[in-house]
Amino acid sequence: SPIPITIPTFSSPSLNYPPLVSTPFTMNINNILPNFKGLAEERPVQFLTEFEIRAVSLVGKNDTLLLQTVQQALSEGALIWFSQLQRSPDRAHNWKEFKTRFYERYRTPTKVEHLRTELRLLFGRYNE
Repeated sequence: SPIPITIPTFSSPSLNYPPLVSTPFTMNINNILPNFKGLAEERPVQFLTEFEIRAVSLVGKNDTLLLQTVQQALSEGALIWFSQLQRSPDRAHNWKEFKTRFYERYRTPTKVEHLRTELRLLFGRYNE
């Protein structure tokens, strides 16, 4: 445990401030990783792409560590789904299995078609 460093403060007779304590910089992993709730408007491919880029830089390409880290990036319905998946006989044993199950759950044919329709509408506006 680091020893706090007391930084002297200068005070006038009318002002009396407590000394400042310097603490080591600690990184909050939740501020670095993207978040996925499992909502219909979220983009699962974009989430996993961004998650992999950031998580691999933190924990490497270790399947166990990636599976532990992804829990920090999931919330609400997606976290409930993941925790139920990992307690089931069909649990994800490695990162590839997790990605397959994640896409099966959140990248449904209906969602893919919805995104294609959005793209057609978007590009249709630019071609006018």
